[in-house]
Amino acid sequence: MDNQKIIKKLGDLYIIQRKKYLVQYPRNYVTLTAGEQTKKGKKVTALTDRHLQKHLEGEFTIGTFGGKFKTKFITFDVDFGSNAEMAKWITYKISETLREFGINDHYISYSGNKGYHIDLFFEDLILIEHAKKFFDHILIQSDILQYFDDGQKVEFRPTDAQGVKIPLGVHQKTKKYCGFCLIKDGLKVMDRERSEEYLFYNKR
Repeated sequence: MDNQKIIKKLGDLYIIQRKKYLVQYPRNYVTLTAGEQTKKGKKVTALTDRHLQKHLEGEFTIGTFGGKFKTKFITFDVDFGSNAEMAKWITYKISETLREFGINDHYISYSGNKGYHIDLFFEDLILIEHAKKFFDHILIQSDILQYFDDGQKVEFRPTDAQGVKIPLGVHQKTKKYCGFCLIKDGLKVMDRERSEEYLFYNKR
């Protein structure tokens, strides 16, 4: 599939602003803000399509932040450490609750390490405050809060302070592909070709 089409779709769905973004390297995450200087004295550029191209190629992995007050998507960031089966079960529960609310059009992707991302998109920008209330309500209705502790949780992303990796990249530590998953397939991670095709299934 044409990478430019994929890059445009990723931008339409996941990029809220281009000034501040995350880059994951094999050893660390770096938060970059356009206009600031790196340790090497270079000026940081805004997020470009070239960055997203390198993300798709696996050279590094890009994460996105929300705006200061608004967002156009939310992520249920499911992180249950080494307990892969619990991470799957929690993902099933949240997806089931969303469907009970009539929300069938959401993406699930493998985080590349400890869990899954459940992404839900909006037609227009909405207040992060309202998005967070909806997020909390879904968790309560999913009846999963009793399974949370310091190392096992579901976190709200993105905000202006906490970013989230976008899909279709490679987790730089595990080298695993962060493809999409389907509940009906037991959250088996799609390969690159199928994930790129699935990106366009969303109605937005």
